[in-house]
Amino acid sequence: MSGAYADSKVGPPTYADSTAIARACVRAAPERLVWGSDWPHPGVRGTKPDDAVRFELLLEWAPEEAVRRRILAENPAIPRLPEERVRALRCGAGALVTAVASVAISCGLIVGCTATFPPQHHGEVVPQNQAIYVVSGGWHTEIGLPLAALSGRLVALKTDFPSARWLVFGWGAHDYYMAQDPSIGDLLRAAASGPAVMLVIPLQISPEAFFGAANVFALPAPRDGIQRLSEFLWGHLATDDGGPPRRVGAGPYRQSVFFASTGTYNLGHTCNTWTAEALRAAGLPVNATGVVFAGQVLDQLPPILARSNS
Repeated sequence: MSGAYADSKVGPPTYADSTAIARACVRAAPERLVWGSDWPHPGVRGTKPDDAVRFELLLEWAPEEAVRRRILAENPAIPRLPEERVRALRCGAGALVTAVASVAISCGLIVGCTATFPPQHHGEVVPQNQAIYVVSGGWHTEIGLPLAALSGRLVALKTDFPSARWLVFGWGAHDYYMAQDPSIGDLLRAAASGPAVMLVIPLQISPEAFFGAANVFALPAPRDGIQRLSEFLWGHLATDDGGPPRRVGAGPYRQSVFFASTGTYNLGHTCNTWTAEALRAAGLPVNATGVVFAGQVLDQLPPILARSNS
């Protein structure tokens, strides 16, 4: 986010016309933004822009402190591929290997075989405390819940993430999901049946604000749906003698944690199969049979939203 002065007709100190564009970008995809000063402005003749004034504009562009921290510190600190691509590579390993093994399609090479990406916005009419979130990350999908809505034994996670308002749950192959820099060898090992882990991502801002509204479905929770989903999620967390969930490592996001899982990851039961099973456990009309790819989950969600809005 930079160059507010470049095309502004209003100019300083408000750059009001550029501000409207900047706010739209923050709403749509905060996970893809970084801030830049453009100093020393070599293309500007005459009086140079006041960088202090332009920096303060970020308060208007991104009013939430957690979003500004992401733009200024967290996003620039990722010295790798965009995070949605990293999540897709890590957690979609099973989907990719399945495609290669079957010699039917290759999701890494044929665009038409990649996941179905959601439209521009989803689920604004669903109250946040009654929503079940589905996050799209390329070939990977995740489940999100408001922290206050957790029930049953899953409430134990509140002590692990006291400052969070939402928790996002991802599931994948143990070694590949946790790899700092996953290699092709990690990918091939993920093709074999093996242990899984659950990634829990604490959020202080909504999933739409963190991942971008275009990547999130907010689904209306059926009666007792969040309670049933909480039981499903707890059932996939491994514990020692009935104690708290067993931590196995730090996650890729700020304050996120990998927990050991009771499930087994294999070519026929990928992260997307798990997501479909989770939604079905919550009482949503989602079929998990044969689901391997993200698109097979995401394509079932628009009819659910259409029925809730009718």
